[in-house]
Amino acid sequence: MTEEKKALAKAKRLALSELSKKAKKIIEEKQLNSTINDMIIFLYSKKEECKIFKSYKNWKEEGKTVIKGSKGFPIWGRPRKIKGKEETKEHCDKRGGFDFFPIAHLFSEKQVS
Repeated sequence: MTEEKKALAKAKRLALSELSKKAKKIIEEKQLNSTINDMIIFLYSKKEECKIFKSYKNWKEEGKTVIKGSKGFPIWGRPRKIKGKEETKEHCDKRGGFDFFPIAHLFSEKQVS
């Protein structure tokens, strides 16, 4: 991966982290029983006036095609274990393992045909 791509990936991760902080704050203030991803999707739906968000794979399974050039809406993916790392308190989650949260992308009903 080039330095430029690494910098871009880091910037996207930082932007998603900031949106996650906003989502967490809303969840706590309104005492909602919601996940961070659910709140992020809700915020996207209000901003973009979209109602349905699905992964590329889910749209494909429904027989829909994501329009070429469409940019997905980033959310947190399923956590992955990091292999080959020593455990330290700062990287250790509550379950005692290392987790890396990849970025997944969703597409709205306005981005499919």
